[in-house]
Amino acid sequence: QLRNSMHEGDMLMQGPLSKLSSGLVKRWQERYFALRGHYLKYFPDEAKSVVKGVWDMATLRSCTLSEGKQSSGGAALMVLVLVFEGNTKLQLSSRDESNARLWHASLSTFVAPPEAAQKGQGAAAGS
Repeated sequence: QLRNSMHEGDMLMQGPLSKLSSGLVKRWQERYFALRGHYLKYFPDEAKSVVKGVWDMATLRSCTLSEGKQSSGGAALMVLVLVFEGNTKLQLSSRDESNARLWHASLSTFVAPPEAAQKGQGAAAGS
């Protein structure tokens, strides 16, 4: 079965979010995200000329939303934590609670129900 191109599919959501860097010094970096089809991509800015990263949402195992530490401006950050197969973690944040909740609702639709994940593990163990 051929995989759909990551450029195909409906644009489900797009907009700015901050991404926690993966380097030794962790810091929040403003990026532009696009959820299209079953791929989450991010870019340095809204021009979307250079793709910086891509995640296959079919491998999303959990998506949580919580209130993080207060930013220097006093507003609390809303933090989204996405965990993919292989325990790969992506942390995103927004200072706008309603924006964070919209992203959480959209991203959460890709999380497989626990019973489906267990059935998949059982089938893999039996092969």
